[in-house]
Amino acid sequence: MWDTGSCDCVKTLKGHSWEVRSVAWNGTLLASGSMDKTIKIWDTESCDCVETFSVPSRGVFSVVWNGAGTLAAPAFDTIKMFNFVERLTKPESAAGQDA
Repeated sequence: MWDTGSCDCVKTLKGHSWEVRSVAWNGTLLASGSMDKTIKIWDTESCDCVETFSVPSRGVFSVVWNGAGTLAAPAFDTIKMFNFVERLTKPESAAGQDA
């Protein structure tokens, strides 16, 4: 994590086993999507990983928050949706939708 005022690295979030391709911040939580087929959710105050989701794909190329507490993770011909308001542990698929 970077201090936007000084441009200094203030914290390194460790947990993915392969390269991170995308990050998205919703004001409180940071989502990171990796080629290790996981999405990790980080608390930006404590810098702790609070949740990890496995995605059955060839890796996570993008993560995007919407305004309702839902995280979208496009994966080729599927979009995985994670609802953090209800704290679902399994993704819902929206097959055939393009990112």
